[in-house]
Amino acid sequence: KKDSLGAVLVIKNAMAAYVASSKVTAELGFPVVGVIPPAAEALAVSRRQGLPLMVTDNESLPSDSLRQLAQRLAAPVLMEVES
Repeated sequence: KKDSLGAVLVIKNAMAAYVASSKVTAELGFPVVGVIPPAAEALAVSRRQGLPLMVTDNESLPSDSLRQLAQRLAAPVLMEVES
């Protein structure tokens, strides 16, 4: 059976926002398929309103990153590995 693997980097600290995805790919052995930037303020607003971030702040960079990730995950296999 073949499975696909990919990593998603969720950046929680704006000061540490830059992490080379190529370095993570090399360390893990499979590709980084998405990077979600810090969004503490936007997530706090979303949580207070009880609505998803995509609803409360649809135009933000984190929302765009989530949308791109969803498109990648809906695409064909990222990397095949034996299981």
